[in-house]
Amino acid sequence: MNKLYIILIITFASLNAQAQQPDYNPYSPVDFSTKDWTYAAHAFYNNHNNSNSLSNEFSKAYNNSEYLSKELKDQQMSQLGESVKVGRVYRGGLGAWFKSRKEQNSPFFYVGVDFQEVLDGQVDKDFVGLVLYGNKHYAGQQVDISNTEYTNDYFNRVKFGMGKAFGNGEIVHTLSAVLGLTIGQNHDYLKVNNAGLFTQEDGDYIDVSIQAETKLADTVWGSLFTVNGLGASADLHYSMYKEKDFFLAINFQNLGFVNWNGGPFTATADTSFRFDGLANDSTNQEQIPNDFSKSGLRNLIFKNPGHSSFTKGLPLNINFTAGKYFSDGKFYIGINTDFYPSLISTYRAELFGTWNIQEKYQITPIVSYSSFGQMNIGLALGAQLWDSVSIRMGSSYLNSMFNPNANAAQGGFISLVFFH
Repeated sequence: MNKLYIILIITFASLNAQAQQPDYNPYSPVDFSTKDWTYAAHAFYNNHNNSNSLSNEFSKAYNNSEYLSKELKDQQMSQLGESVKVGRVYRGGLGAWFKSRKEQNSPFFYVGVDFQEVLDGQVDKDFVGLVLYGNKHYAGQQVDISNTEYTNDYFNRVKFGMGKAFGNGEIVHTLSAVLGLTIGQNHDYLKVNNAGLFTQEDGDYIDVSIQAETKLADTVWGSLFTVNGLGASADLHYSMYKEKDFFLAINFQNLGFVNWNGGPFTATADTSFRFDGLANDSTNQEQIPNDFSKSGLRNLIFKNPGHSSFTKGLPLNINFTAGKYFSDGKFYIGINTDFYPSLISTYRAELFGTWNIQEKYQITPIVSYSSFGQMNIGLALGAQLWDSVSIRMGSSYLNSMFNPNANAAQGGFISLVFFH
């Protein structure tokens, strides 16, 4: 039963649901401005979890803090390339739109909340091995863990906005803007420019050289209602639509920042030193560590951290989608792309085709490709229930997410919209 629950959550959890206009659906766009409504509500959740080297099985176990067996560690290490990319983007929320009257092209207003986590990283293969096995595994070897960078942001937003559709002819233009109060739960950043580690064969000493920096908002992972920072953000939307002919839209999400002030930890290191457990009476030598976890390494390396607040930009997402209708609106073929200029894994692109059945049901095969160097195949489904409710769900990773040994490619979306 637990496996079935996990599969359902993953499958119905890739589309970046937008809050900029009611019933936004890049797979099968419609002209919402002609709908007879005064208010609408939506709930959505979407998730992407990817890597160019980490397997689905290992990624799931690690993300859920499960026990990592020696067999799983060994299997994972055998799959790693020299540089390991990881990424996870999830977003969910609730929102509502309002219009003062049912007239076409009337201004609309928005209020809502969303929660987001964006993990982005690139680590050296030996760094993964050091975390999994500890330094004893590398006794007598010089380990290079340079060119490692990791960021994990967790934040919520309370949002307010407005928009308007223009055009009395065949083409409808829509503009909207949403402003948000951003509440930061966690910011975790580590960059290692150059680093090396040597463990003496008998464990008598460990030589470390490192050039690195870190910034954190609290060293303990926050919950949904933790407040470790405050900031502001904006989402912007523009679209152009001709009924049963073509659609294009561009969206800017997370234009903003957070000032992290809850237990901040900032530090840099550019040094070489030796951990020597045989000379504990010396003030110039360190004690051999027994914990090579991320937190253990942080406390050992960054000796004099600062605790002043700092400001960081949010992970900006630029979304572009466009497509063309055929056969009087029965078929729609398009592209949907996401670009993250501040992340290591900068892009994800989808090519899709939607079959509209009786204007109530949609079936959408999807082919996607991303910075992780993988091509994935998925499927989205949509349905208009009664006259006022639409539901969409799907995943872009159906070819790989159920293969435990495949490189991590998991995720999906679900979106529910109600009009009145």
